[in-house]
Amino acid sequence: MWGESENYCEIFNGPYNAILNKQNNILSINRLYGDSFSTYWNYPRLGKPFSIEFSKKKPDSIQCSREDDKVVLKAIYNPEDFKDLQLTSICKLSAGGIVEHYYEIRNISGTQTAEDIWLSDTFRHDLHRGVIPYEGRFVEIDNTLHGSTNYWNSDKLTENWLFSYGEKLTRGVCWDKEENIKFDNWSMFFEHNLGKLPAGAYVRTKPVTVALGVFNDWQDFREFALKRVLNEKPVTTEHLNLTANNGNPLVNSNFRISLKDFKNGCLSGEFLLRSENGIFKEQVIKLDESDNLNEVSFDINSETCFDDRVTSYSNDVVNLTIDTSSFTLNKKIAVFFEKSGEVRTNRFMADSLNVLSADNGIITIKSSPDFSYSLFSMMYKEHEWLDASFPAPGLKSWWNP
Repeated sequence: MWGESENYCEIFNGPYNAILNKQNNILSINRLYGDSFSTYWNYPRLGKPFSIEFSKKKPDSIQCSREDDKVVLKAIYNPEDFKDLQLTSICKLSAGGIVEHYYEIRNISGTQTAEDIWLSDTFRHDLHRGVIPYEGRFVEIDNTLHGSTNYWNSDKLTENWLFSYGEKLTRGVCWDKEENIKFDNWSMFFEHNLGKLPAGAYVRTKPVTVALGVFNDWQDFREFALKRVLNEKPVTTEHLNLTANNGNPLVNSNFRISLKDFKNGCLSGEFLLRSENGIFKEQVIKLDESDNLNEVSFDINSETCFDDRVTSYSNDVVNLTIDTSSFTLNKKIAVFFEKSGEVRTNRFMADSLNVLSADNGIITIKSSPDFSYSLFSMMYKEHEWLDASFPAPGLKSWWNP
């Protein structure tokens, strides 16, 4: 289904729609009963230098059609600034919430273009409550960052997708892994060098794909974007990330606490580190922007600990207070002190199944490769904490053994 007026063209497919504003050539995609966060394409720009002609020029013609289960909107432009070219914007909208958008550029003259043809494909995808693949991590974007792109360096993206939970509607956007996406203060864009176009030739950009309300979580959308099944589901990292011992909470009397800010910019303010159990003395580090640091570290060692009290605790909570000119924030992380002692391992048969066990004197765990790929027993103070059907596999309500 579709409809067109003097200033708008709109296509529908199920609860989804795409609206082209013919006055400024902004193409927005939405879902019925969605939220206020939108994904939309800005007007295209040919160059170089890039022309803003399409910010005001209406399409010369519009074609709407059906293609299998998709509704297609094509907007065709004959630019005044590049008279030898014809540009077509193509949007394909499926009833399942998948949207594809790409461009076709045709040389309608009888000669090859004198210069390389460039196309800027610009769109806006709000990162509110988002997750992005960044510096080899999966960085979580909370409400404090307002979904803006200016906090992030697009060169540090490590995969070809972005995901947002929004308020009511999840949104994912992905692109061909060979393309390089760029961020500016408010939007994202690709700059395509199409080269010199021979007479009558046309080229097509690789599509940008948007999923509206299709995937409940970013891990599933990541599989869709990467086009492969992933056996592991990684966890997210906070954009202001506190770690102990390089991510390993098991520490000895010498360890490091680090705070890293993944966003653009530098850390500044006062950073106060203390032990909730009073195991080590408070430490304070002061930074300003001239230090040009996005990470601050505290070394905890025998000289900063109070006597031998570290050995009298099995764990601690490390508290970091961040006091800047614009906000005060408190972050905590748990650490667990390694103890010297024997871990006894054993291999034996139980109910005709191979069983492996490990006992550190406090907890005993058991696993059987003949039964399951995970633990089936965890004993603490002679109490069993796992509910398993060992030795016979069987259904356990909504989970399997």
